[in-house]
Amino acid sequence: MTPKLHIIDLQINLLTSLPDFKSDSLEILYVNDNKITNVNFDRWATPKLRVLQLGKNLLTSIPVFRGDNLEILSIHTNHIASVVFNGLVTANLKELILNDNLLTSFPAFESDSLEILYLQNNKINSVEFDRWRTHKLKIIFLHNNSLTSFPAFNGYSLEVLTLRENNITRLEFDGSETPNLRELHLEDNSLTSVPAFKSDSLELLALKNNKITNVEFDGWVTPNLKKLYLYENLLTSLPAVKSDSLEVLSLFRNNITSVEFDGWATPKLKDLSLGINPMLRFPFVAMKGLKNLEKLWWWECNLGPTLSRDLLEFQSTALKLVDLSNNGISRLEQGAISGVEPDTEIYLNDNKIAVLSEETFRPILQILSRGNGVLVLIVHNNYNIHNYDSDIALLKLADPSILTERVQLICIPTRFDISEDTLEHGRRGWVAGWGYDGSDNLTAVLTEVQLPVISNPICIQDTIKITGNSSAPRTLTSNMFCAGHATDVPLEDYRTVCPGDSGSPMVFFSRASVDSHWTVEGIVSHFLQKQKCSLRQPGQYGIFTKVNQFIQWIEDALFKFSSE
Repeated sequence: MTPKLHIIDLQINLLTSLPDFKSDSLEILYVNDNKITNVNFDRWATPKLRVLQLGKNLLTSIPVFRGDNLEILSIHTNHIASVVFNGLVTANLKELILNDNLLTSFPAFESDSLEILYLQNNKINSVEFDRWRTHKLKIIFLHNNSLTSFPAFNGYSLEVLTLRENNITRLEFDGSETPNLRELHLEDNSLTSVPAFKSDSLELLALKNNKITNVEFDGWVTPNLKKLYLYENLLTSLPAVKSDSLEVLSLFRNNITSVEFDGWATPKLKDLSLGINPMLRFPFVAMKGLKNLEKLWWWECNLGPTLSRDLLEFQSTALKLVDLSNNGISRLEQGAISGVEPDTEIYLNDNKIAVLSEETFRPILQILSRGNGVLVLIVHNNYNIHNYDSDIALLKLADPSILTERVQLICIPTRFDISEDTLEHGRRGWVAGWGYDGSDNLTAVLTEVQLPVISNPICIQDTIKITGNSSAPRTLTSNMFCAGHATDVPLEDYRTVCPGDSGSPMVFFSRASVDSHWTVEGIVSHFLQKQKCSLRQPGQYGIFTKVNQFIQWIEDALFKFSSE
């Protein structure tokens, strides 16, 4: 007897069988990753056992087990080819984990306690749902099996059903049989059409990467549907969508040439993705009706060569992103894009824009300068929108600049070792920008400030200390460095970069080049906290893109565009 043991961990050993266990206290037993071929529970006495994990062994059947307190039984990644529940008596079993076995079917079974069933990564081609009695079953994972159809079945408690990566060609769906279903995953199947969905509870419907050629929304009754994923199908057109609840609609990588926006009504739509479609009709008028739009993904849709005046009139104060990249756009008329917000990110990279006309771009840039918004024309391939990694872009001028006393060249780093030495902790550089000042007013004149470099470890340490959040500096990468005044600087002496300074250079005096004594080592990227400038304090640093990490990319871009 082992009366005081609560957890036994025997994972990753060479066990071929298990001895008889007798314990009045044992609650959790881990025996994953052994070579067990059989388990005989007849002489076990473990009345408090709640979790039994037998994954990654050599079992060919579910062992007979009787335990009223068992809540989780995991037998994943074995060699089980069939399931018989006759000997399994577990009145409180909540999770049954049978994924990654050799099952080809799954029989009828009864359980008054089971909540989650894992059957993914088997070879199941049939399931006897009509005889299931699982009154509390909430989640079924059946993805990556061999199902070709899926019948309607009575699952009153079911909330999530995952059927992706099968070969389903036909779907019978009756929301009345599953009145609590919130998520239905049918990605990566062989569906060619979508039945009329009727469900008062459905919130997410994922149909990506099927062979769907048309969708008729007229018969749909889904008053709570929030996310609809139809990307990577064979749609050639899309009828008007009417939904008072829809927030995300993803349609990229189809063959859509037109979208019918007459009658379109999606007042809560936040995320609309139409990228990589050969659009012939552009539903720009619909932008006016999307009052809550946050992200518009419209890349590679043949929008060019000209974006006409008033083409994109956004009416959403929540607008965060507009992606119009790779559309063959060579010219934007004045007012082609309007209604953007100070924090909107606009992507026009991989187009054919040769001239940045003042009447078109100045109104946009004036708005973006009031916040953290960006206008991207040539973006680094590894740019990460979530943490601003590789936050660097290039502008190609239509005509060469005329050098004057106020317009001069600046060097980029040519030697990595010298550049790294320049960016040692405590070295001081200058930043010049047009952003907000310490009173949160947009400056009317070019302003400069001298700031010391702060090493990344100290930057992380101070950020955590000030915010009390250990995850706050998690986005800091080796492609960035920090600069600003440390915690020991008096508040009256504190200076920093502000919203509107993004893209400004941080330059250092150097004698490494005969062309200029100044080298741009950093580019103002972002700030780890979102306070106004007037609320910032010593120990809160600006984050800069580290230019020396991108010299090869700059040189490759210069060569590419100089030859065009």
